[in-house]
Amino acid sequence: MVGPVLFEPISSFSIVVSSISPAPAGVAVLWGTLIEGPRIGRFDHTGRSVVLRGHSAMLFVLGTFMLWFGWYGFNSGSFNKISSFYASGYYYGQWSSVGRTAVTTTLARCAAALTTLFGKES
Repeated sequence: MVGPVLFEPISSFSIVVSSISPAPAGVAVLWGTLIEGPRIGRFDHTGRSVVLRGHSAMLFVLGTFMLWFGWYGFNSGSFNKISSFYASGYYYGQWSSVGRTAVTTTLARCAAALTTLFGKES
């Protein structure tokens, strides 16, 4: 017998609620790109793309670490009930799940870094 939590049917309400934030953001990005157009200097006079240099490696690394720190707060802090009580009154919490999520976040970022460093350039 399959547990009810694993294969719980998805209601139309949960699908609608999950699109409240991403849908307007996607529309805003689409309109922003249509209004702004390509970067100045991105294409030459014949329409072929021009390679753009990177600007600051230090700011690139700083931004990466800021995003990484934010992902820990978002991924590990996304549990609805981190601290809960059993029916008998004992405190149990979901701290092991939070720890596993933090480890998964770290391993995913390390895999991305190794892919970036040793990946084949196209």
